[in-house]
Amino acid sequence: MKRLIWTLPVLFAVTGCGQQGVVNNNTTIFSNHTTLTSPKQTGFDYRKLLGFQPLLPAKVPSGYTLKNIQTEIDTLGKEGNVYSFSALYQNGNSYFGVWEAKTTGHTTVPMPSSAQKVTINGISGVSYEQDGYNLQFTQGGITYRVEGQTLSDQDQQSVMTIASSLTVPAQKKPDKIIRRSFTK
Repeated sequence: MKRLIWTLPVLFAVTGCGQQGVVNNNTTIFSNHTTLTSPKQTGFDYRKLLGFQPLLPAKVPSGYTLKNIQTEIDTLGKEGNVYSFSALYQNGNSYFGVWEAKTTGHTTVPMPSSAQKVTINGISGVSYEQDGYNLQFTQGGITYRVEGQTLSDQDQQSVMTIASSLTVPAQKKPDKIIRRSFTK
């Protein structure tokens, strides 16, 4: 039995296991020769709150500033938990977002099936259009997604550049911490 749980900004599928797609010949490779690492804690203790250190982009398009950081902790009972971090960058009426999540138990973050396979810094992922250009990949048990807004200046190349530069540890305290329980 599959139970779907809506939580902003992603749909979590609670299943027995999750699998990633296989990269085939239709793969886009993009790298700026940086890799995602687990840096030491220097600011707000996200490891204590979420169980991982969120990363922000080192390369932010000109004019964009960090406007909001939000964390969500969803307790799903026997199925597991979801710990997520999101950062919103804005330039006037345009924006892009960085979203990161760690799941426990049988909870998974699904990879969209109708997506193009990509490689970011040697890591397999997917790109797809959904209210703008999106790029999603998983490394070290953390799922990362960079979301470009529809009708903004964030095209495929700029979203890939942002995603490949996720190397800066988030230090600012979250503007909002949401805790939800979906247990019976």
